[in-house]
Amino acid sequence: VFREEQGETFRDWLMSRLIVEMPHLNPNLGTGDAYTQRIANLIYDSLLERDNATLEYIPRLAESYEVSPDHLTYTFHLRHDVKFSDGEPLTADDVKFTFDKIMDPAVDAADLRNYFLNIDRCEAPDDYTVVFICKEPYFKTLSSVADMLVLPRHIFETGDFNTHPNNRHPIGSGRFVLEKWETNQQVVLARNPLYWGEKPHLEKLVYKIITDDNAALQVLEQGGLDVMGFSADQWVMRTRHPAFDEKFDRY
Repeated sequence: VFREEQGETFRDWLMSRLIVEMPHLNPNLGTGDAYTQRIANLIYDSLLERDNATLEYIPRLAESYEVSPDHLTYTFHLRHDVKFSDGEPLTADDVKFTFDKIMDPAVDAADLRNYFLNIDRCEAPDDYTVVFICKEPYFKTLSSVADMLVLPRHIFETGDFNTHPNNRHPIGSGRFVLEKWETNQQVVLARNPLYWGEKPHLEKLVYKIITDDNAALQVLEQGGLDVMGFSADQWVMRTRHPAFDEKFDRY
């Protein structure tokens, strides 16, 4: 961990591990994996997010929303101060574009598309209003649209969405930006200076790509990682000793 005090500001790096390297960082492609989603959730933003205490949805890109009594119309009112990390404003057109791409049969998003099949269309009546109009009620409609990570239309509207170069070089509106991706070595995220909300305490998130469990444990014990998950053998046999407990907490 790198920690430097500047007045009341602390700059921390969190070092963690990826056990495999993800194929890309486009959260709306079916060729991704759990690590794609894990990192994309930090780079891109969703309309709403879950409150960890209540599990109710609270605002993110959308300041507020309404659901019609028949559960066929979902209207979201977007913040006016959101920018992508390249400085371009995020508007309702980006939300509509993201939805339309998920629903495009030419896009490799069949698994994700299944959760939107009851939605007839998405409309953007103005720059900061998005309306999802459904063909029939579905209990997961709110969670599906609320959790959808919004992509920049001005980046993805040209080129092949499935193989777009920005699938590996994402431009998002989330708390972090991709600083670098060194194949088979590490992925580094840095705090997004243009993020609309409260800036994260952590300055950087470093994900070291270490496929071997034993090698990862050695890196952890040498101080090259701050956190990692253990195999059963590591938990029972290799980390249960005073020297380890002096440096780490086990949960």
